[in-house]
Amino acid sequence: MVGCHHGVISGNVFHDTVASGVQAKGGSADVLIHGNRFVNIAGRAVNAGGSTGIPYFRPADAPHEAARIRVLSNVFVRNGQQAGAAIAYVGCDAGVFAHNTVIEPRRWVVRILQETTDPRFVRSRRGLFVNNLVVFAEGDLSAVVNVGPNTSPETFTFGSNAWFATDRAAWPGPLLGSGIPAESGSLVQRDPQLVDLAGGTYRPRASSALVGAARPLEFALPPDFDGRCHPVPATIGAFAAP
Repeated sequence: MVGCHHGVISGNVFHDTVASGVQAKGGSADVLIHGNRFVNIAGRAVNAGGSTGIPYFRPADAPHEAARIRVLSNVFVRNGQQAGAAIAYVGCDAGVFAHNTVIEPRRWVVRILQETTDPRFVRSRRGLFVNNLVVFAEGDLSAVVNVGPNTSPETFTFGSNAWFATDRAAWPGPLLGSGIPAESGSLVQRDPQLVDLAGGTYRPRASSALVGAARPLEFALPPDFDGRCHPVPATIGAFAAP
């Protein structure tokens, strides 16, 4: 998407692409990416922003590559093996990645980048990464978060996520680094008790610590991945209930 606004992308399966999955750039804003499954995306499963030639922005004077891209209640499986991530905030203002389930990410989980550096554009800033479940092997990752130059990582919020490393019992939690404020309210190395992790059923059981552990958001949540309403308080990840 280049210069696209007020769109919804929901209920799709994106898999085995040669590069990225969904991208919104060139002044795109207010796009909801909801209830999709991203599998084996070589690059960035969701690229919130990017790099666009100046003549192609809509509106022509947009001060950002993307703004208010909301990525909610999606499932990500084995994405990012070619220098990618589940989510890349790239020249993005106020992007949201929340209530997603991320399984076996490769290379990085998150990238914060700036590819359009004309002085008129805001740096990647004010991103929200909350209420997500990330199940991973530490050996598959270079780092949890990759922060590039000319960004504003200090304005990002990470919190109330659940992190579970399958290859290290005493994993200490994510090292966000690069100026990102420390997480709060997150669950680290608590077995998410998914119905069938190996078989691809990523709903948590009723006894899971994910249930009721999400933080409230400042906007109304759309339904979960299965189309069900989220309880209050909500469950961490893409699924509202077992």
